[in-house]
Amino acid sequence: MSKIKENNVKIKKALKNLPSVDDTINKINPSQYDLPFDLIKNIIKSVIKSQRIKILDNNIPKNLNVYIINKIIEKIEQILDLSIKPLINGTGIVLHTGFGRSPISNDIVSNATEILTSYSSLEYNVRESKRGERLLFSKILLNALLESEDSLVVNNCAAAVFISLNTIAFGKDVVISRGQQVEIGGSFRIPEVIKKSGCNMVEVGTTNKTHLRDYKDAINDKTGAILIVHPSNYKVIGFTKDVEITDLVKLAKEKNIPLILDLGSGMIVDNKDQYISNEPVIRNYFKLGVDLVMFSSDKLLGGPQAGIIAGNKKLVLNIHKNPLYRSLRCNKFILTLLEQTLCLYKNEIQVYDRNLCLKLLNQSIEDLRKKGSKILSQVNNKIINLHSIELVSSKVEVGSGSLPTEKKDSVAIQFKSKVFTASKISDKLRNLSKPIVGYIKNDIFYIDLKAIFECDLSYISNAISKTLK
Repeated sequence: MSKIKENNVKIKKALKNLPSVDDTINKINPSQYDLPFDLIKNIIKSVIKSQRIKILDNNIPKNLNVYIINKIIEKIEQILDLSIKPLINGTGIVLHTGFGRSPISNDIVSNATEILTSYSSLEYNVRESKRGERLLFSKILLNALLESEDSLVVNNCAAAVFISLNTIAFGKDVVISRGQQVEIGGSFRIPEVIKKSGCNMVEVGTTNKTHLRDYKDAINDKTGAILIVHPSNYKVIGFTKDVEITDLVKLAKEKNIPLILDLGSGMIVDNKDQYISNEPVIRNYFKLGVDLVMFSSDKLLGGPQAGIIAGNKKLVLNIHKNPLYRSLRCNKFILTLLEQTLCLYKNEIQVYDRNLCLKLLNQSIEDLRKKGSKILSQVNNKIINLHSIELVSSKVEVGSGSLPTEKKDSVAIQFKSKVFTASKISDKLRNLSKPIVGYIKNDIFYIDLKAIFECDLSYISNAISKTLK
């Protein structure tokens, strides 16, 4: 028999042995996977179709059926890997954007669960039996905590900036310093947001220096607002000059123009005796005379993702009436979690104890060393010696553009392995059922303890013991 005929026979036999979709479904048992049946069926069809093409090209695996089943399982697992899952943050960055920014404490989630798993009074006034306003309670809480005239909540800080400008300065000029035209994660650029909001951006000053006279020269009868943007993730240092907010407040009042501050992050409580930041608390900006302040609730507030607009009552009311608000408003999940977060701000002592984000940021070096010692005490000395594992001092960022130039003292577990490279250790720990994500610096692997939860200490000990033995 010629080679061509022999190949044709092999191809026909392989095509005949291709399993049917129904038979493969029975072997796979889709019910064991938390995925829609139709998705798994599509994967099965795709793998069988792909294998048919390979067979026609005389690419035939030894054990066809086993090969196909393994391919299907591999693709299913690849898709499951894309789902949002818990992980252990060993980067030291508490407000890690990639990890969901602020972690939510169990107290907040537990208090919210009963509401979220039931019908709720989201937009229903129980006492008066009529349609209610979903923001009433959060407004009361925010106004008291921020000492603002009024407040509004939308789905993130970018939305807060967008709808504020669209309401206040649509078709008008928005004056902004060139040094504040920032781009943050996800290619969010302030100039583009100003343009999309229907406003005309007027740049003043230079990248490193802006004077009060630059703002004065730019203001005319077409000016709708002055916008100040917090320099997220960076800071220009050296030969620089910024205009003091008090001077801009005075200018804005003289010209009867709203002064808007996109703070991005910001503290609600005074933290002068804490380890977090020397950044002013949000209420101080209102005392200075700023008309509107916008900030994220999933940063230093320690809540879910939302954008908060606070300040002048008339301006906030107009923003609330904007038809765009309905497309940017928060759902019951976000508002319930936000209300529960704000309710924990009973006083400065309690909030630092019960708000998980602030609690992590507020840990002392002694606290962090205790965590590290507890982890290493459960690891065999042979493994510690083999990989030169020890506690070392470290410096970490808060994250998500909060306090961009401030590095916080921390403690990390250092791995100088004689057996594995830093990349290999990183791979091993990231591929656990609950991934441990650290960082590599100068070819040395670290697990920083700043963002490690107390409940994960034993898991980390076991992971080090099992993966590095």
